[in-house]
Amino acid sequence: MKLSMERTIRLGETWTCPTCNDAVSTSYCPACGECPLRAHELSLRGLLNQCAQACTNIDGPLIRSFRCLVARPGLLTLETGGDPSETRESLRRWLQTRQMK
Repeated sequence: MKLSMERTIRLGETWTCPTCNDAVSTSYCPACGECPLRAHELSLRGLLNQCAQACTNIDGPLIRSFRCLVARPGLLTLETGGDPSETRESLRRWLQTRQMK
């Protein structure tokens, strides 16, 4: 089953944003960024699918950094100029931004 996260709105088609109560003719609400929900996203299967995608959405640089941390732990420290506090600080910032999502 191929899943698409794209929201497409046909030309001239409008929908009402549930957050702003504005009529919107774009794929996302320009005021709050919300997108229209499709019928299958309102089911239990759709909710579980969204949860699984949110939990497994990892970008490439993070995977490369993790691989480097496991295989050669000192290399990332050397790449940041040899200061271990910079590595800890960037990791702390990354963890904080992941918690805000």
